[in-house]
Amino acid sequence: MKGSRAAAEDFVRAASQHFVRYPRLEDPYVQLKELVQTRIVVNSEGAQGIAQERYFELVVSASMLAEDGVRQYAARTFFVRRLDELPGLDAIATLVDELNDDLDDLVRAEPMEPYAGPALFGGEAAGVLFHEAIGHRLEGERLLSRTEGHTFAKKVGKRILPAGIDIVDDPSLERFDGRTLYGTFAFDDEGTPAQRVQLVEDGILRRFLTSRNGIPGQKGSNGHARHSKGRELMARMGNLIVTAREPLSQSELVERWMAEVERREQPFGLLVTNAESGETTTSSDAYEFQAFQVDPTKVYLVDAATGNRRRVRDVSFVGTPLTAIHGVMALGDDMTVDNSYCGAESGSVPVGTVAPSTLLREIEAQRSTSARQQPPILNLPPRR
Repeated sequence: MKGSRAAAEDFVRAASQHFVRYPRLEDPYVQLKELVQTRIVVNSEGAQGIAQERYFELVVSASMLAEDGVRQYAARTFFVRRLDELPGLDAIATLVDELNDDLDDLVRAEPMEPYAGPALFGGEAAGVLFHEAIGHRLEGERLLSRTEGHTFAKKVGKRILPAGIDIVDDPSLERFDGRTLYGTFAFDDEGTPAQRVQLVEDGILRRFLTSRNGIPGQKGSNGHARHSKGRELMARMGNLIVTAREPLSQSELVERWMAEVERREQPFGLLVTNAESGETTTSSDAYEFQAFQVDPTKVYLVDAATGNRRRVRDVSFVGTPLTAIHGVMALGDDMTVDNSYCGAESGSVPVGTVAPSTLLREIEAQRSTSARQQPPILNLPPRR
């Protein structure tokens, strides 16, 4: 696809035609966005900088109504920094096939019942977990606010994760495993050069992300001041990368996971292969609580005796950050890149997360609250 508006419009029209083959799909659409952001920084210290950054977003989405009236959604999203990294029309056709199969599975799946026990998170879902449970709590400005919970304020130099786990944030890194990272920038919004920051080393908290505000015990900026238009600057994640010094293979992870399920005398374990979003509460307000939530898109119950998988739907994971991270048992050797946008007090900013499959000793799952809808009285109009 060439980089012109006419070519983009033609691409979206042609891609949307693939939905004609599946009349059961509701609200199908293809959306393509391009954002070109020019940042100019000049300050009284003599620093000058200009950066023109391009972001591309492609969404292929549809929905289907289950018999119990809960609408199910499925989407494939691509956040890239280069136009040639977007899938072509042939790949879109395959994605639409996958969406149809995915939604067909979802509407036939059973809603999730409450669960607390071992879970294996795939790399994308694990990335959302680390981003919400840990990443936001290591953004330095939160230590300066009276309304924040200061989860890790007194944990520098202390263990917060099992030995062998490292977490860095590196907005200067442009690519990982051949893919561009969405949270890459040369300098932050205060003109400080982007820096690689070792947040957790061998399971021990070393430092926080900072802007020029600085925080107690950690003066100066490490190049993470970010914001969107009209919002106040604060330290934010760029590219969060989670690694294990002694990762397990997928077969070793599954073996250890099933052993924990059997030790707990539970009939099944939870497998989470994808997650699209999450949120967290970091406030110390009396009416708030320290918690995070992850919204998965593919969840399976795996029988401990047979290994058979059964898909469930309408699932959300909730918990407190310390409980979740203390329950990390092992990380895999597969690294998954997840590009997206992150919203917080300073606005919505592009971020990248790289994480491997993660085995958790315990995660709490609940049925997500979903509004019931009546099926349409009239048939959907024909597509052409």
